[in-house]
Amino acid sequence: MACFLPAGQGVDRDRHATALYPGRQWVLFGSLPPCLLQSCHNVDNQATILVVDDNRDNVEILRAFLESRGYVVAEAADGRSALAKMEQVRPALVLLDVMMPGMDGWQVCRTIKSHPDYGATKVVMVTAKGGFEDKFEGLRSGADDYVVKPVDLKELAEKVERNLAARGSKA
Repeated sequence: MACFLPAGQGVDRDRHATALYPGRQWVLFGSLPPCLLQSCHNVDNQATILVVDDNRDNVEILRAFLESRGYVVAEAADGRSALAKMEQVRPALVLLDVMMPGMDGWQVCRTIKSHPDYGATKVVMVTAKGGFEDKFEGLRSGADDYVVKPVDLKELAEKVERNLAARGSKA
């Protein structure tokens, strides 16, 4: 089990890796003692979420957060590998970055949404592109939701749960 806690909450920082994210500092624990598990959401959701981002730090932060909430996480570092991973894992939800090498997130979203088998898959854009035009492009490409980086983990959790519920999955 992995979990995020705000840094400085009575933990030994020297024994745990620290992940920095713009504007926030979180301590990432690979394993937590039982007394700290109460701080985590340990719901056995079992929905698979595909995280697509070319920034490894972003992927690790999202993976740890989602796994701490009981989700199964698959990952891809670019658009082409995301489409290949779709066939392998058939995720319930895709968290998709926009700015990636090769095929960008807009193109990946359009491809997913136009696919006969995966068109119903929920896609949430997770990107630093937060302007009105960017959000409009996300909707035009078929995205179901939009989260601006740096990610507010509470907002992300709400959007993940809402989109999975709308899809018919228990979240």
